[in-house]
Amino acid sequence: MAFRTRWFSNKIASDDGYSIRPIGRGAILYEDERYRVYVSAERLGSNGISWALYPSDMRTGSEYGPELSDENLRTLIVERIKAAFSFLGWYLDVT
Repeated sequence: MAFRTRWFSNKIASDDGYSIRPIGRGAILYEDERYRVYVSAERLGSNGISWALYPSDMRTGSEYGPELSDENLRTLIVERIKAAFSFLGWYLDVT
């Protein structure tokens, strides 16, 4: 999946018609009527990247967020994470 930066926007658009939106040290990877899923990333020296997924209500301080148990949604999000980091020039090994 290829990503490109849109003109006059902070969004990164993918060739499948979706986009991610960088926000501070993270990005919105997926959004629909039920979920807004973020990835948060920190570069840890030259050894790698630490990242975590969280839904919007967890980001705003709720004790628990919705479970992301749908395997297809998980696969889609993981692929977007890999593509987004690749776009930024970072290799991410997700197993």
